[in-house]
Amino acid sequence: HLLLADIVMNDMDGMQFLREIKEMDALTQVIVVSANRSMEKVVQCLELGASDYVIKPVQDAARLIEVVEYSVQKLERWKEVIRIILNM
Repeated sequence: HLLLADIVMNDMDGMQFLREIKEMDALTQVIVVSANRSMEKVVQCLELGASDYVIKPVQDAARLIEVVEYSVQKLERWKEVIRIILNM
């Protein structure tokens, strides 16, 4: 799975959301897209398992596409590793 999410949400803390998503499925690639420019928040998100962090407003659509494609490739590599392990 691939998910783009902000850390600022109306009904839930975005950091808690990230924690819960990763607990449900560690392979889910979560790209945080946020206006928060705090290095502390970026590091926290990465420590919680975010695959990337993109600053809003997104000025470069091509860069966002690169980030998404990289996350999809990483997910596919993990799936292949799991397939190999399960077939041993």
